[in-house]
Amino acid sequence: MANNANVGGDLAVNASAHIGADARVDGRIIVGNPPTTPGSYMMYVNGSLIATEVKVALQANWPDYVFEPDYTTPDLAEWADFIAKNKHLPGVPSAAEVSKNGGIELGEMNRVLLQKVEELTLLLIAQQKEIDALKVARQTPQH
Repeated sequence: MANNANVGGDLAVNASAHIGADARVDGRIIVGNPPTTPGSYMMYVNGSLIATEVKVALQANWPDYVFEPDYTTPDLAEWADFIAKNKHLPGVPSAAEVSKNGGIELGEMNRVLLQKVEELTLLLIAQQKEIDALKVARQTPQH
C-alpha cells in the first residue's frame, strides 16, 4: 500500500475514516450538511463542537491598558444611564448586534469581557477605599 493518497476530485467516504498521520486540506472543511456556509471561514461545523482545548490567537490589544495611570475609569452613573437606554454594557455588543452579525468572535469577546472585569475591579477597589475612609471617619471622635 502506498504511503500517500492523492485524490484529484471529490472523495466520498461512507463509513469511518482513520488518518494515522497529519491531514492537510488546501480548501475549506465543512462538517455536517449545512444549508449554506456563510462567509469565507476555513472550517464550518453544522452542529456542536467539543474540544479539550481551544486557543484563539488574538490580534487585538489585550486590555492590560486598563491598569495604566492615564486610563479613565468608567463612571458608574454614566454606565447606569447607558444601560437604562441601551440594555447592555457600553463597549459590549447588544443581542441585536450579535444576531445581526451571526454570532461573536470568541477571542474579541473574551477581550471585551476581560476589559469589563478589570474595569469593575478598579471600581470595586475605589469603592472599598471610600468605605474604609468612611469607617475611619465614623470612628474618629468629633470635637
